[in-house]
Amino acid sequence: MRIPKKSTRSEAPENLDELRALLTEVQSGVGPLRLGTRSFHTLAGLVDAPRRAAVLSISELATALEVNASTLTRLAKRLGYQGFGEFQGVFRRHITSGSDFYSRRAGELLRNDVTDSESIALLSKIAQDESTNIAAMIDSIDSGKLEGTVRMIAQGRAIRVHGLRQFHSIACGIAYTLGMIRNDVALLGDPGHGVAHALAQLEAGDVLIVLGSTPYTRATVDACEIAAAHGMRIIALTDSYASPFAKYAEQVFLTPTGGVFFGNSTAACLIFAEGLMALVARTLGQHSVQALKRREALIDQLGVAVPHPDKPSTP
Repeated sequence: MRIPKKSTRSEAPENLDELRALLTEVQSGVGPLRLGTRSFHTLAGLVDAPRRAAVLSISELATALEVNASTLTRLAKRLGYQGFGEFQGVFRRHITSGSDFYSRRAGELLRNDVTDSESIALLSKIAQDESTNIAAMIDSIDSGKLEGTVRMIAQGRAIRVHGLRQFHSIACGIAYTLGMIRNDVALLGDPGHGVAHALAQLEAGDVLIVLGSTPYTRATVDACEIAAAHGMRIIALTDSYASPFAKYAEQVFLTPTGGVFFGNSTAACLIFAEGLMALVARTLGQHSVQALKRREALIDQLGVAVPHPDKPSTP
């Protein structure tokens, strides 16, 4: 792809989150900016390692990224900055303030004398943000890649799911619902056993589904690196193609997390996960139906379910 001489962006990204969002736009083709393959990978390399981008000189960065220093200067101007120094300032600000991700976003929500109407407006804004994230997730999906991922999950010998912090609950949901329709599905690592013990039970070709977004969890990145090194197939649900999970993953699906909420907005990830499980069930066909029937029979035998209050109990 040829890079146009003039930028089509009116403003340069002000922080790392905006740079990540820009990468997503470029990759999916939904924004006005177009980058060539080398420029895209150079930008992804910078965003993927913000500390390195912040502290190395332009010549050192060029060597690390295997490009010319002039490539970095042109990229900075292409993104709307006056020069590379201004571009690098984004990364330098990030590494000095990255530890306050949640508190900084919470501070943006604080207002004096909040009225009832403002409270409703905030709830509406969060709902709108989630709707925007879901729409962006849908727009970024490649149908061929999705179908291949569904087959990978349906046919894989063993499936493990790994997500920490806010994404742990979604990881639990995936492991539970997928375990309803096929065998050998679990979270990666039982409490007290650790990830190393769990990975040692897997083989090359087994599938690991990882979830997470900025600020990324080191333990999840390490699990991806080790799993990839041992030939496991990784599916990443994350917020950017520059995510540290993405470079180890065979398939990457974008689940944007932007918005005014002080944590990560997770609706797009949850919706994608539910859709993915539904597609796997459809692919498994009668196998999934029979698996669910066996599960229902066991629930009845064990008396697990509480009868609905309007439904008469069986004598």
